[in-house]
Amino acid sequence: MRISSASRLCAANKLLIGGTRSPRYLTDGLYRLADLLPRAEKILVEESHHFSPSASPHLVVPALKAFFPAG
Repeated sequence: MRISSASRLCAANKLLIGGTRSPRYLTDGLYRLADLLPRAEKILVEESHHFSPSASPHLVVPALKAFFPAG
């Protein structure tokens, strides 16, 4: 599974997750919101859609693990 992510220029404290199969208006909104929120990281999860957190959590878990520090 490939996860594409914005680079972390500063320590992000907000995570915005979208899917590559989500409708374009949702993905566009995610990018616009990330541009407005300071310290936000946006991640697009390959092969997922806006129902993935409940329908296919295994697609979203790697993005969450990458964002939150272990410990």
